[in-house]
Amino acid sequence: DLQLAAELGKSLLERNQELESLQQVCSSNQEQQQEIEHLGRQVELLRQVNDQHAKVYEQLDASARELEQKNQRLVLDKRTAQQRLQSLMETVELLQAQVEELQQQLEELK
Repeated sequence: DLQLAAELGKSLLERNQELESLQQVCSSNQEQQQEIEHLGRQVELLRQVNDQHAKVYEQLDASARELEQKNQRLVLDKRTAQQRLQSLMETVELLQAQVEELQQQLEELK
């Protein structure tokens, strides 16, 4: 009976050790599962942030294109204004010359 009890005790001890080992594995698996879930949530948050950044970059790119177009229009407007100014200055010079000529003719008629 003692030998049977010893074998039974030994068997129970081995089973207990196996159960403890399985419990540790189970606990480790649960921890890993929680870590996986946590990392999954972080990945999702990072994806959302990345999507938001992509939208901001798209908006910035669109704004930059719009500003470049406005700048090109302003450059053209400036050129046109400079040409118009040059034309007006030439007209003023021509008119001044005509005025001087007419004043000279007026003086001659006096």
